[in-house]
Amino acid sequence: MTPNLLIAGVQKAGTTWLHSMLAEHPDFAMSKPKELNHLRTPEARFHEGWDDYLRHWAGRSERFRGESTPHYFWAPDPVWGPKGGINVARRVAEHLDPEAQVIVILRDPVSRAVSSYWHQFSRGRFDPSTTGILRAPAHWGIVDLGFYSRHYAQWAGELGAERVHVLLYDDLVSDPDAFLRQALTVLGARVDVPEFWDVIDVHARVHDKSWVKEFRAAHDPVTEAEIAALVEIYRDEVAWVESHLGRSLPAWSDREALITKHAHSSGEPGPWVADPATVPEWQRALNRERKRRERNAAPRPSRRD
Repeated sequence: MTPNLLIAGVQKAGTTWLHSMLAEHPDFAMSKPKELNHLRTPEARFHEGWDDYLRHWAGRSERFRGESTPHYFWAPDPVWGPKGGINVARRVAEHLDPEAQVIVILRDPVSRAVSSYWHQFSRGRFDPSTTGILRAPAHWGIVDLGFYSRHYAQWAGELGAERVHVLLYDDLVSDPDAFLRQALTVLGARVDVPEFWDVIDVHARVHDKSWVKEFRAAHDPVTEAEIAALVEIYRDEVAWVESHLGRSLPAWSDREALITKHAHSSGEPGPWVADPATVPEWQRALNRERKRRERNAAPRPSRRD
């Protein structure tokens, strides 16, 4: 059976949390792993791997069969994004269940971009002393993923607006219980299911990268100029979200508050930048975290009485 539910975006806006919550609901069969990414693969690989993709729901009879890949909600633009991007929405329309529904969780685009930047850092993909948010490789989508109106227009155009449900990360943060009820309601799923609410913890944290937070506190290179630029870049996008949802979102465009929240550098390299002949501090922090994960993953010897 083909999937009939996608949590399509956006990156760094609670998609992992929502996926893990829905996976506990008796009416949902959510994929393992969460991000399958198959609908973004090149044409030949897409068709070759189709049967393997469907095996994630083989033998499942739940009403909803879903996966969550936050890069799906992306209609790449050649200015900020990679050229020749895949039209995922069209693939959904052509290959998935004809009544498939899509959930998109939007976060204020400036904070989302900053969070995405540090996500890429946590994967060891760049040196933050030399790579700023606005100069990161386009294929990461750090900036381009935040042009919500363009992405929504593509998805609504391919599927119909009634099948694309827009939720807000702000609501998840302020009241996760109500947010989850809202998600179930827009999908037409059962909400009052005691055995579901008894086993979940809506306050559970996922992807807690405390080591990144510690590194940022001491060595954050994000500048006031970068945050100010992002505020202006996304000003029209914020206005679109407000209009689309009929809600005022002043915090999304509060330049001073966003600078205070995210900028920790005047733009000059900090004293933490190591001599090129040595291992830079960002790499040492990453190596420490990798070793910690290896220790935690290593099998522990059994204890004998």
